Amino acid sequence: MTNDEINEKYKMAKKYCKSNNIEEQKEAFNIFCELEERYNDINSRYYLGKMYYYGIYVGRNYEKAYEIFSRLEKENDDKDARYYLGQMYYFGHYVEQNYEKAYEYFKELVEKYDDREARYYLGQMYYFGRYVEQNYEKAYKIFSRLVKENDDTDAKYFLGGMYYFGKYVEQDYKKAYEIFKELVEKYNNYDAKEYLAIMYFFGLYVERNPKKAYELFKELVEEKDSKLAKAYIGCMYYYDDYVDVNYEKAYKIFSDLARPEIEKIDVLAYKIAIDHLGKMYYNGRYVEQNYQKAYDLFKELVEKYNDEDAKKYLEKIENNN
Repeated sequence: MTNDEINEKYKMAKKYCKSNNIEEQKEAFNIFCELEERYNDINSRYYLGKMYYYGIYVGRNYEKAYEIFSRLEKENDDKDARYYLGQMYYFGHYVEQNYEKAYEYFKELVEKYDDREARYYLGQMYYFGRYVEQNYEKAYKIFSRLVKENDDTDAKYFLGGMYYFGKYVEQDYKKAYEIFKELVEKYNNYDAKEYLAIMYFFGLYVERNPKKAYELFKELVEEKDSKLAKAYIGCMYYYDDYVDVNYEKAYKIFSDLARPEIEKIDVLAYKIAIDHLGKMYYNGRYVEQNYQKAYDLFKELVEKYNDEDAKKYLEKIENNN
């Protein structure tokens, strides 16, 4: 097979790899395997790594992806393979999570190649303080550049969050709302939709609109199984907010969210659930009044999160007893 024939076959496989048709994905995988094994084609090897990384046609296999990307880095100094290795260290896919190694990969890619995706991850690392010291100013500058030069939607989402919370920039709910609204309308961004729902729920910049908030929360639960949206729906049943008060429904929602596995994936949803279960036991709503159970729940919030509202309930229970 000539180089031109190899290149044409590679292009066809690359096209099939992006298809949603499983048969075309299978054909792509077989072509990449043939070109990699028979002709040592590094482009095909790279795409095999991607197919294992994302689970395209083959089952997701981070170990195989890591082996392929590591070989490409070692033998070919492959820039794209290094980006995926950075991701694998960042998320702990197959390898042990290592923010230092991830940072080194991303930093090199930005400095040598001005890599946009690596720059985004550097922005995340400065935002969250992962390996590097937390630095909202650096994060803001990185995300702003990505939005200006690339109209990067993920960076735009982080900017919305920075305006929402007032991190580095002055708190500005109007700017946050405009960013989140655009991300929802253009891309149906679920994370931005959560923020919009919360803004309607509390009336932040927009007029308070429980109906709109409920509709968005309901969408998020149905489309994404959002734990936070579920927690706020529980609150609406608890407080008779747009929906009729229903302590039974509220209790079932909060009980489902008050599990350790939920705490690991959505701390705020977990805290809302624990807080409201405590209130239900304290007031005897749907459940029989039980100060000890209420006390234990509020105590957890205080010890783990130094929750001020929970402290007040602990004081009330101690005074009553």
